[in-house]
Amino acid sequence: MDCVDVLLLGAFAVTVDGAAVAPRDWPQRRASDLVKLLALAPGHRLTRERVLDALWPHLAPEAAAAALHKAAHYARRAMGDRDAVVVGGGTVALAPDAAVTTDAERFEADAAAPYGGELLPGDLYEEWTREARERLRALHADRLRAAGAWEALLAEDPADEEAHRALMRQAAACGDRAAAVRRFRALREELARLGAQPSAESLKLYRDVSRGPAVTAPVAPPEPMFGRAPTLAVALDRLDVADAGRGGVLLLCGESGSGKTRIAETVLAAAAGRRWHTLRGTAIAHRGALGAVVQAVAALLAERPDLLAHLSAAAVADFRGAAVPGAPAIGELLACAAEERGCALLLDDLHAADEATVRLVEELAATAPGHRLLVIAGWRPSEGSSHLERVAAALEDQRLAAAVRIEPAERSAVPTTRYAVSSDGARIAYQVLGEGPPDIVLVPGFVSNVEHGWEMPAARRLFQRLAARGRLILWDKRGNGLSDPAGRAPGLDERMEDLAAVMATAGSERAVLFGVSEGGPMSILFAAEHPGAVEALVLYGTAACFYRDADHPAGWQPEVAERLADRLYEHWGTGALLRIFAPSCAGDPLSRELFGRFQRAGASPSMGRATVEAMRDIDLRPLLPSVRAPTLVVHRRGDRMISVEGARQVAGGIPDAVLVELDGDDHFPWLGDTDPLTAEIETFLDELVRRRSPSPAAARP
Repeated sequence: MDCVDVLLLGAFAVTVDGAAVAPRDWPQRRASDLVKLLALAPGHRLTRERVLDALWPHLAPEAAAAALHKAAHYARRAMGDRDAVVVGGGTVALAPDAAVTTDAERFEADAAAPYGGELLPGDLYEEWTREARERLRALHADRLRAAGAWEALLAEDPADEEAHRALMRQAAACGDRAAAVRRFRALREELARLGAQPSAESLKLYRDVSRGPAVTAPVAPPEPMFGRAPTLAVALDRLDVADAGRGGVLLLCGESGSGKTRIAETVLAAAAGRRWHTLRGTAIAHRGALGAVVQAVAALLAERPDLLAHLSAAAVADFRGAAVPGAPAIGELLACAAEERGCALLLDDLHAADEATVRLVEELAATAPGHRLLVIAGWRPSEGSSHLERVAAALEDQRLAAAVRIEPAERSAVPTTRYAVSSDGARIAYQVLGEGPPDIVLVPGFVSNVEHGWEMPAARRLFQRLAARGRLILWDKRGNGLSDPAGRAPGLDERMEDLAAVMATAGSERAVLFGVSEGGPMSILFAAEHPGAVEALVLYGTAACFYRDADHPAGWQPEVAERLADRLYEHWGTGALLRIFAPSCAGDPLSRELFGRFQRAGASPSMGRATVEAMRDIDLRPLLPSVRAPTLVVHRRGDRMISVEGARQVAGGIPDAVLVELDGDDHFPWLGDTDPLTAEIETFLDELVRRRSPSPAAARP
């Protein structure tokens, strides 16, 4: 044997001294795998241990060694030479006395060498091929890029954004705007198959090469809206989600004079500020089929008749020939306007619309998630038809629409944010809502922002229900939200000082501490060291220690926690990790956007990572028996962030603590099925009040 050539690109084949080894000559798969592995290795040799780990990781050492010798035997027989594979001296080598070459090596060494195809396509899922496959694939793509071979690059990787952008620029340079638009649509479809969205650069290029002037609907001059910050924030969040390419419907439900039109106009003005098309129509009873929508699209086509050139022939014929265009043609036009630069359609008084308009809103809700399209519909529930109410409820249940129910302004008002001064001079933000007794202090978890919390409807409902049972005190830990920043994650002692300062400034001598997640250990420590200041404890989604040890096997593994901290840092503020914190909402774009805003408003990326890292040092298990306050421990069994075993350990360590395990897997208390959780807390608080009140017999002289 003088020379061996191994083909690895596009297929596997071996030639020995010019003679091909037939596929039938490989009687055992691991024999050919051994040759492939050695052909990929530097110098075509590997240590014995690396070969065993790669090909027989599941076998015991003795069995793996036997399997190696068996595979080497069959490889030698296939290649017709006893020295084809040599095992000895702690190494395994491919034809060490022959000249061994591979097409993969030739491709890497010579830019002009052909790329025969994917490395070992029959072994795509073998871990030992992954690194070389990715390296060769990237090199091939780089060479195609350097040559400007964009079509060839897309044949290899249909989702390559740079190639799509280059072809979009070429089409635009030739004056073919329609071709540039088609190319972008192809990119978006390929990325959607991968569960991804076009990058900001691709979106900007698309807008630059495709859009004509924006059409803007008139809105009233802006006026102050008191007590509407949370509602307006939710509405504007929906616009942000749509601007990211995940369009939908925003239903503003409120009685006359509730402010829904002003909120809708504010969103419309914000869309116009982003250079979107903004359209507006008002439903009037007996106006005719699709009256409000026809009014809106007529204004669009009056200024931009060129948009018809991008529609199908059937849609163009409908607009030009029919007295009233049909819903499919209208939907196609709105999608075209949304693709060009984004489109917001406001339909006033949907309760007065005909059923065809309501059906069109339903159809747009189903198709909008693929476009930068936001349909804003305002309606009065007291005048809405049963059909409209059913459609609105169904869209909300299917998460195709965000429904905002606008209550009277005084019920929506946000408490004033005030500041307490901690022992070292740090200023700690807090709010007070409701009247006591008892005082209920919510000790926040991971991150918080006392004002942003009110922008999340579910959190707002929780706050209001707690405030109906006592005086609720919300606050931000230092380094979080509106409190003074911190250069590091503060320790529990510092945070206890901050909590004491908030209670003193708010005039609370004794309170129920509601410790959530990372706020649980601080609540436990405060109750142990300041028993006179703690009337009771409510602990949700927490543990006395978070990291795994012999007595807490359900805790975090250090390497897993480290990866979590890194991923939080990398994806902070994007909402990307909502599936870990609140799986039930992970598929809802609005929930992801609200979660991203919650992170951005609550802390910096560095503080978020530092908080997770600091949790390694928390272990309050020795203090649990010293807590004497009545304690309710509540936990959802499927919580992915903190195992229910942590709650069981806390409840087992605090004397007479009550443990309630609920169904669900959301970590945040205000997400998922919140009613059972809130009901347990309300019952616990009611019992505290009952015990505090003297019985009629005791009250008699």
